[in-house]
Amino acid sequence: NDKTEMYRRVTGLKAQNPNLKVLLAVGGWTHGSPPFTAMVQTDANLNAFVKSSVEYLKSYGFDGLDLDWEYPGI
Repeated sequence: NDKTEMYRRVTGLKAQNPNLKVLLAVGGWTHGSPPFTAMVQTDANLNAFVKSSVEYLKSYGFDGLDLDWEYPGI
């Protein structure tokens, strides 16, 4: 799909510049707070988010996560 191809193209730039770090951004001003608030409400929710995030980042070759929780938000 288009998203997968875009991720691979962007993270593939690390082959040209080994010092390049590519982060995946999640959230932002228009995303709102409710999804993040629900995520941190329980240890189980937070652990599930962390586990799935790490797996997702590794599967596409990202170096980290930019979690943009605009709190307090909408």
